[in-house]
Amino acid sequence: MFAERAADPRSNAAALLVGRIAGAMATIFVFSIASHRLDGAAFGLVASTMAAGFLLNSLVTWGTDTVVTRAVAAGRHDAAATAGASLGLQLAAVALLVAVAGVAVGTGLDIVVLVQALALIPQAVVTVGGAVLRGREQMGRLLAASASGSAVAPVATLVLFSFDEAAWVPVAGMALGSLVTAAVIASLAAGGISPPARGAALALGRESAPFAAMVVLAAVGAQVGPVIVELASEETAGGYGVAVRLSEAARLLPASATAAFFPAMLAGLHHSDAYRRWMRLLVAYAVAATALLVALAGPINRLVFDSEVGAVPLIRILALGTVLTVLRLARSFELIAAGRERAVLRSAVIGAVITVVGGLGLAGAAGGQGVAWAQLAGLAAATLSLALEDPTDRAARRSRV
Repeated sequence: MFAERAADPRSNAAALLVGRIAGAMATIFVFSIASHRLDGAAFGLVASTMAAGFLLNSLVTWGTDTVVTRAVAAGRHDAAATAGASLGLQLAAVALLVAVAGVAVGTGLDIVVLVQALALIPQAVVTVGGAVLRGREQMGRLLAASASGSAVAPVATLVLFSFDEAAWVPVAGMALGSLVTAAVIASLAAGGISPPARGAALALGRESAPFAAMVVLAAVGAQVGPVIVELASEETAGGYGVAVRLSEAARLLPASATAAFFPAMLAGLHHSDAYRRWMRLLVAYAVAATALLVALAGPINRLVFDSEVGAVPLIRILALGTVLTVLRLARSFELIAAGRERAVLRSAVIGAVITVVGGLGLAGAAGGQGVAWAQLAGLAAATLSLALEDPTDRAARRSRV
């Protein structure tokens, strides 16, 4: 089952990067189509709903994907059952959210809320299947699945817009892309997911709780901005959504590299000279990406997003966090590999609190720009917290006592 394991971190990083670029480009295409077809209020609703969907997906995942990846990478005999428990736990949570969304729509909320909730079903399959393939270090298969869904999403959005011009259309287009990715990834991860033992899902939930808190809080720091703008300011969230999509695209290379390196970090890769050289290259890339986004924010917004109101300064502010994101990702994975999950959790709490409290405090007076500066401040504080942590593992620290 594991004969096709690809051990070269560089090829894994390249495959994961290409897959994530495909996903990001699909999202940007869908956003671009929506910005040209919807008015400001509807496009803002799309941006805030997708951001809320990302946050809910992080909550539903509950950090179990990290546990699955570690179990598969370690060759544990119960890895497939762990993956099955993860999928069962996520689908149960999604069923509850779909029921809540259905009630909310029945009371008058836009149908886009229910569409986004339903989109979490295929995303659960993608999450678990992707965790299995990452643990096997079969990033090429993960690329095939990601590319398949990424090709479908923009086409599905265009087709659906021919029937209706409403906020639910781009969300449904992305959901159909996720459905295709889920179908492909389920076939490629065959044998990696099996029915869990009784009570395994609850046990997994307890085991993954530290990871869940880290992931959810990090997602809050990165994605809550459009939601705050939509709910707490006089602006629509469309411009902020554009800025988030572009800043995420700029972070694809470091995010893919660190995620691909993680299984090898469990064996000590991050202590090598090669790893340090890769990190220097990633920081250099982040500096260049920041400069390009700051310089080209205006033309990009005009050409791709139909001159979305307020987007240009927001793109520039969020672009400033690219270097910090590289440092935060690398340090987080290093500490997790060393068994220092609590340190990463502390940093995530700090970042999320500053982002949410600062964003809510500034949204009324400064609008989206105030929220963006709060998000940047939260990222900086979280990164500083990680930098001050002892990078050695628990066993090494106990031996020094």
